[in-house]
This record gives sequence, structure tokens and C-alpha cells, in this order.
Amino acid sequence: MRSKIFLVVLLFAGMVVPCSAADWQKTFTVSGKPTVRVETNDASVQVTGSDRHEVQVHVTAAGYRIGDQVKISERQNGDRVEVEVHVHRLAFVIGLPVHSVEIEVSVPRESDLDIHSGDGRLEVLDVKGNTHLATNDGRIRVSGADGILHASSGDGSIEADGRFDALDVETHDGRLRVSAQSGSKISGSGWNLSTHDGRVEVLVPEKLAADLDAETHDGHVTVDIPVEVAGQFGGSRVRGKLNGGGPTLRIRTGDGSIHVGRN
Repeated sequence: MRSKIFLVVLLFAGMVVPCSAADWQKTFTVSGKPTVRVETNDASVQVTGSDRHEVQVHVTAAGYRIGDQVKISERQNGDRVEVEVHVHRLAFVIGLPVHSVEIEVSVPRESDLDIHSGDGRLEVLDVKGNTHLATNDGRIRVSGADGILHASSGDGSIEADGRFDALDVETHDGRLRVSAQSGSKISGSGWNLSTHDGRVEVLVPEKLAADLDAETHDGHVTVDIPVEVAGQFGGSRVRGKLNGGGPTLRIRTGDGSIHVGRN
């Protein structure tokens, strides 16, 4: 019996792969407002605005080797910087060693971003510009934004805070929370916020002018700011004008409540 237990322990120990870490980093000098594109199939990405006239990219891999298991390609054309990180997913191993890849990017405060991950969370802090974010599986968090935001997640919550000129936010499974700061405005194409499954909370500045169109298929809509009713009010749908009306503020959820309040 003891020999059998000892054999099992040896087999289990042989299947455990020790965790190791590897790093890759590079700095790109830019002269104007850069456009930064990051593409990865399996990594989390954090982008932070700074006062430096450069783009810094730092990749940290735990449990992977950079070079063969994590392949990195980069290129720069003037003020356009592109980085691609491809992770060779390892087969399941008993013992569950930590395998993860993190991409940290520092950009000038005024930058345009195009960030995509097949599987991983996305976070953007203190960046002013046109921001496009997409992940197939992971949460998205944006803080201190200033400009245009397009964000989508296949499975994960989305939180966004900042001054917005345009807003298009969608997740298939997760809650939404948007806090639009003073100075935000809705353009002719309107704002769109939607989730198939989750609660939605939208806070807007006092003087924002918009036609509100909020609807849930399973839940309630509550509005804590003055609305000039243009149709149904209360229950599962609210339609009305904020500050005399304007472009549409469209809010949808398939399953969950909607709350619209003042910032």
C-alpha cells in the first residue's frame, strides 16, 4: 500500500511544472499624437497615459518562455506603433501551475488606441483620444478617459469613467457602469450602451441634452433626473427628453435593471 501511495506522489510531482517568469520590453519614441495598436490572443492589457513623448511596452510571462511559447512582433511607422503578442496555449497539466501573460503599455496622455485581446481583461487609465477596445472574454475598465470610446466584451463587465464625445459600449454577458463627467456631449449618431445579461447604471452630467431611450426585457428602469416624458415612463421602458432633448442616449439590457442618474 505504501509503495502505491509513493508511486502516485511521484507521478503527481512529475506532472507539476514549476512557474517561471520572463520579461520583454521596448521603448518607441514619438513626436506627435501616436496611434497605438496592441493585438493578443491570450493576455491581459493595461494602458496608462503619461507625460512622456514615448510608448513603452512591457510584456511579463509567467510559466511561459518568451520566444517560442510567447511570440512578440513589433513595428513602428512614424507615430504609429503596433505590437502583437501571440501565446502558444499549453495543454492542461495536473497541478495547475500559474500561466499568464500581462502586457503593460505607457503612452503619451493624448493617444489613439486600438487594443484587442482574444482572452483577457483590458484596462485604460488617463488617456485622451479615440479608444477602441475589444476582448472576447474579459472585463473592461476605463478611467479618466477624454474623447471617444468604443468598447466590447464577449463575456465580462464594462466600467467607464470620463468625459466622452462619443460612446458605444456593449457586452454579451456582464454589467455596465458608465459615469460621464461634465463636458460630455452626445453627437448626432447618439450613444449606445447595451448588455444581453446584466444590470446597467448610467450617470450623466446635469446639463447633458439627449433623447433618452432605455429598455429592459426583464427588469425595471429607474430615472433619478428630470425627464420630459415623450412616451412610456416607468416599468421596463422609459422614453423622454433630458434638458430639451438631443441625439439619442440608447440603453438596453436583456436581463437586468437600468438606472439613470446624475453625476
